Amino acid sequence: MKHAPIFRSLTILCLSLPIMAAAQAPGVPIMRDRGGPARGLIEAAEAARNDGKLLSQEQVIEQMKRQHFTTSLPKPNSVPLHSRTIWQKARDAHVRVGWHYLCNRCDNWHQSLAGGFFINPYGLVATCEHVINPSERDYREGYLIAASDDGTFYPVVEVLAAHAPTDAAILRVAVDKPVPFLPLNVNAYPGDDAWCYSYPLRRAGYFSHGIVNRFHYEQKNGVEVARLAVTTDWAPGSSGSAVIDTYGNAIGMVSTISPAGTGRPRSIRRQGGDETQDILSDPTAIIFRTASRAADIIALTQTHRQANRTRQIEEAVEKEEAEDKESPEDPDTEEKQEDPDDEDTPESEEEDEEVPPEE
Repeated sequence: MKHAPIFRSLTILCLSLPIMAAAQAPGVPIMRDRGGPARGLIEAAEAARNDGKLLSQEQVIEQMKRQHFTTSLPKPNSVPLHSRTIWQKARDAHVRVGWHYLCNRCDNWHQSLAGGFFINPYGLVATCEHVINPSERDYREGYLIAASDDGTFYPVVEVLAAHAPTDAAILRVAVDKPVPFLPLNVNAYPGDDAWCYSYPLRRAGYFSHGIVNRFHYEQKNGVEVARLAVTTDWAPGSSGSAVIDTYGNAIGMVSTISPAGTGRPRSIRRQGGDETQDILSDPTAIIFRTASRAADIIALTQTHRQANRTRQIEEAVEKEEAEDKESPEDPDTEEKQEDPDDEDTPESEEEDEEVPPEE
């Protein structure tokens, strides 16, 4: 009995542990899935629509014909950051981009939002071409909108440029003060760390970490384009969200996700009641996550002549690398040192299935 006070103290301590464990660090929000600011965004979009401040489907279709515009972009950061700081920068610069629309089943206004991110402090937003393309949707009436991660509504002023093969687009949204942004960085290598902040399957504020797998070619809309592959997690709803390096720069943005099997279905026997069925199944062996490159976004900010010159330089580098591989090594010659600014461009593979933004 003399130990009872000690046991009583331990009991009180144990009961208090779940409460202590549930506390997150100061400034870390508890996200609300499939809810949160959605109703407020619909009301804000409706007010902007009534004031004639929203960009309609017809206007978006016309403006998406623009493939280039001229502007200067901020220089990339060069100081490594802690992963917590990368999370904060990713969240602050994240933009939800999508449609405020009337469907064909009711008279209520809905919203379908994917991802994007600010690339300068004055309202330029990068996102995927398929996120803003009205031809991907069947709406009675629709308007392009944007919002910050905390629910601040941004009317989209115009589509500055879009390019379907690289799945890249840049918008201008109305901001009343400088906004946090992610500089673009093309200097990425396989093995580099990569992070992504997005809303996969409406899971709000999902932050994940992986590495750069490789750069590769894909055939898209009849054009061969270079792509960035990473192991960072994402899913439908993440499209357009930034893929971020250890310095807090965007090295790409989420474009597609493709579960792949072996191509050799196997038979699985299932028994129900008095019947036994043979079912062919090809289980997923790997999931490929492919991003548009930062270079694809930057190309939208160049003139036609600059963009063509960039492609010529890339083709010349690729040709030189191919010739180096074909020619035998000279033992009397020092090994050639590759230019660290050259891109790694492995062989191409079949095109991944494009993932549309969530509803």
